[in-house]
Amino acid sequence: MRYLIATITVLSVLFIAPSAALALECPSGEVEANGTAANDWPSGGMTGRCVPFGEWLGEREAAQQAHEAQERAEASERQQKEAAATHARQAEEKKETGGPPTTLHVTVVSVHGSTYKAPGHTLLDLETNQFAEVFFKFTYPQHPTWRPDTFSFKERLGKETNPAAGENNAVDDPWSCRAPMLVEDWEVQVKGENDGVLESAPALLDKGQIVDDVSSRWCKAAKKRSRAARRRH
Repeated sequence: MRYLIATITVLSVLFIAPSAALALECPSGEVEANGTAANDWPSGGMTGRCVPFGEWLGEREAAQQAHEAQERAEASERQQKEAAATHARQAEEKKETGGPPTTLHVTVVSVHGSTYKAPGHTLLDLETNQFAEVFFKFTYPQHPTWRPDTFSFKERLGKETNPAAGENNAVDDPWSCRAPMLVEDWEVQVKGENDGVLESAPALLDKGQIVDDVSSRWCKAAKKRSRAARRRH
């Protein structure tokens, strides 16, 4: 055991002695420096460079300032890239939704029918931007207690279409012989698609009045024709 302890002691001296021999002793007022990186500290370990403490401190502060400036530049670059990506995404969303509405025009056409049950209808053909949100409202000034009819849909094509083909930018308002010559006030409003990007865009408004162009006299005659046709069959 004595020999083992003696061997360990000798080996320790051999390893420590070179380090002690290489250690740098700086004059008073100077410190050993290991570079000018932001993590530079005095007595950095065997660089063989002694510098005045003030010089070392200035080098370290300069290194820290350079490091901070680099971090700010990198952060700014990241922010610019994120802003550019956000702008591109919003531009793509606007492209897909057609942007804020810029056009609204309603054409009103009376279409006469031939039977008591289908005396005719009013066609309101809507022209507006593709993807616009459309809101319709009908009120009845002759009958103030009647509840307004309201509905909405999303414009798909943005041009004149055929409602018989299932295209939804034309409103078919049927007449009824139970209320001949009915007066209806209509109002239509269009907004940009409510997707968080265009929901605050200003709405466009159009309104007017229509009269169901079917008289009581015509309805009585149509009812007689309908009864006569049923008797023949």
